Amino acid sequence: DLGAHLNDHSPLADDLKQAKVTEIANLRERVAAVYQLVMGKVKWNGKYELSPAPTLETLNKGGGSNADINLLLIQSLHDAGLTAAPVMLRTRDLGQLSYNFPSIRKLSTFIVGVIMPTGGNMYLDAILAATDAQGIGALRALKENGLRVPDDIRVLSMTGHRVGDMLETSLTSMELPGLEIGAQAADMAIHAINADKKQVTALQHLSFKAVLAERETTM
Repeated sequence: DLGAHLNDHSPLADDLKQAKVTEIANLRERVAAVYQLVMGKVKWNGKYELSPAPTLETLNKGGGSNADINLLLIQSLHDAGLTAAPVMLRTRDLGQLSYNFPSIRKLSTFIVGVIMPTGGNMYLDAILAATDAQGIGALRALKENGLRVPDDIRVLSMTGHRVGDMLETSLTSMELPGLEIGAQAADMAIHAINADKKQVTALQHLSFKAVLAERETTM
């Protein structure tokens, strides 16, 4: 039952707290962070449905239909301090929805709408690519299948570079600080080379801040 569980806490609530998602001031970047966290835990099985399974079940299985994942996404957005709701749809293969006699039985799925306090909504109906290279492949495949970006579907790369801005349809991406990462890696390598050979180099975990660069594939 979709409506009965929209306001339940997400089974990823602890992960959201650990990742300090609520501390991200830019709301669009916070939405992207929630999306990335959820999609890192579950995979879409290729099915469009209207009724979702319980979100803990979806998480334990590691995936499910778009309805299963979208309910998990809505709950996670709520726990991140964002306002989200399902946007009911009828897929194109079923034909146009009648305006004169609308019925929920004529609907086939839903996407996620995020209401922004500054006005306007964000709709999460995207392809999430791990890299710009995958995003470029997705853009080509969508074009070959007659789908328009971003009108029919949006594309977002999670580890982008400035190359995304050079494409025919510029690619929205979470851009990584490549120079900073490279400098840190070089410093660590030099330190390891110069260190006493008898000492074991300590394992280090470093965090870097990515920046959401919005371009034509989501605007």
